[in-house]
Amino acid sequence: MISQEFIDLQRRQLDPDRFSREYELQFTEDHGRWLSQELITACVDHSIVEPWHFEDSFEDLDFCAGLDVGQQNDNAALSIIELQGEARFLRYSYLFPLGTPYDVLTAHLKVITDRWHIRRTLVDATNERALAETMTAQIDGVEGIAFTQPWKQKAAGFLKQLMSKKQFRYYFDPEVVAGLAIEQFEVLAGKPKAEGEGEVSKEQGELEGNIRFYHAPGTHDDRFWSICLAVAASIEVEPEPFFAVIPR
Repeated sequence: MISQEFIDLQRRQLDPDRFSREYELQFTEDHGRWLSQELITACVDHSIVEPWHFEDSFEDLDFCAGLDVGQQNDNAALSIIELQGEARFLRYSYLFPLGTPYDVLTAHLKVITDRWHIRRTLVDATNERALAETMTAQIDGVEGIAFTQPWKQKAAGFLKQLMSKKQFRYYFDPEVVAGLAIEQFEVLAGKPKAEGEGEVSKEQGELEGNIRFYHAPGTHDDRFWSICLAVAASIEVEPEPFFAVIPR
């Protein structure tokens, strides 16, 4: 049984939302989260007992991956999905410790790419273009992606679209659930309206694509973006923006 002292320690160390999810078995209200609690819980597949492992090897399966790069201030995160028809299954999601050297990231990705025969991997090259170029040269199927705001919206929108159709499935893991729930968004002011047209509503802002993503201070969204990169890698054509509002 978990002691009360341990629970009190976790309450002090974790942000309030995550503590509520993991120790009080509840979500806080969505409050502008990109993925609602209903959407996240609906996509948990209880038939998937656990993630697959770094040491595994596979033949004749279709894998795509996403690597969100970080080192000192943010963790690097690697997520791998398997494609089965229209469905994507999260098979692996690993958060590297802070300060992990880039040569270790490169070696980790190369080894698992060779063992799993990963077809395509998108790597965040926003601030680390040289690292992405090194990985592209050394590892099959790697492509660097600049994390522009429009690209983020397309990738996050594609993930949301898959989840709304229950075409993105994953094993139950509090870390994965917390990672998906972490991302928040706000609708930015669009182009000025003509006189008499009124204010821009939240729904209209989503339709026009004026969205900024962010996460709360003291939290990290590296796993979320690695998953977005992986699902974006799974399509041959760059995803079109997805602006439909998912009911909560």
